[in-house]
Amino acid sequence: MRRLIAIAAAALVAPALAMATPASAQAATAPATPGDALKKQFRNNHGVSYTESSQTTLDGKRLVGTKVKATYQFGGSGIVASDATYRQIWDKKMLDSFKKDAEHDYSGEQEIDFVKLFTAPYRVITLPKASYISHPAITEHLPQGKSWVPVKGKDAIKPTDMNSQAINVFEPKTLTAITASAKAKGNGGKVDGASTTVYRGTITVAELYKLSPSYRAQSVNRPKGKEAKVKIDWKLWLDAKNLPRRVTTSVEQEFMKAEYRAVIDSRYSSWGAKVTIKAPPADQVASPEDLDFGGENPIDLIPDGTLGSLAGRK
Repeated sequence: MRRLIAIAAAALVAPALAMATPASAQAATAPATPGDALKKQFRNNHGVSYTESSQTTLDGKRLVGTKVKATYQFGGSGIVASDATYRQIWDKKMLDSFKKDAEHDYSGEQEIDFVKLFTAPYRVITLPKASYISHPAITEHLPQGKSWVPVKGKDAIKPTDMNSQAINVFEPKTLTAITASAKAKGNGGKVDGASTTVYRGTITVAELYKLSPSYRAQSVNRPKGKEAKVKIDWKLWLDAKNLPRRVTTSVEQEFMKAEYRAVIDSRYSSWGAKVTIKAPPADQVASPEDLDFGGENPIDLIPDGTLGSLAGRK
């Protein structure tokens, strides 16, 4: 069971578009670099839609994947708020293994709840000074009618943390540097109706750690030795305005004497749409007296490897 839990934890660590005009017409007005194009999108009460799917395998066998649907709100310098819904997709054999092993420690009813906690969708709203979480692991302990737990102060999830993709395309310098390092580029076809150019390349964990502030923030320690040399293969699709439409990353490395592979596919649409993300209705948010979890942080009640890893929390 310990090996199985370790594998699962590692798997989780490794979270309307208008029709485009002809590429030749847009290219003439495209900003000089992708970073410049991105900065032009950083306007108050505007944003972008985001979807993500991930899949991890061990020796070619599927372990767990995630599905994410989110909206980001921009301010003058980047993301200031987000509203995201997550769902984990576990391999049935792995869930069955969890259930069988846990029968020694839990009753049948508790075990059913345990499985549901790993597979139930949950939602997170992040604002500049607070975040709000709705997840079965914590909402089932709240009074009727309450479905959100507020998290403030140092425990609040930052809007910029709600991105599990290794390459953060919302960092202008990172986006420009990644594109400039591409080993090849070509016609990327259409992504959600937009004509694109696809760039391909490879970056090591150590190089990305040095380049990207968000990657450094999500890393427990500076990568060293073999870890620093792990390669991240990436593809980036830019439209004629130099805006990201899709990015995929894949990592392969040895884990517990097996071949571990993680692939994340992220897509971006509705650039420039008007977006205003607000806190949940006040009457649905738990009050301080509702949050008696025996001294525990509400986030800690969520199963390890779910919200924590997706939100970039250590």
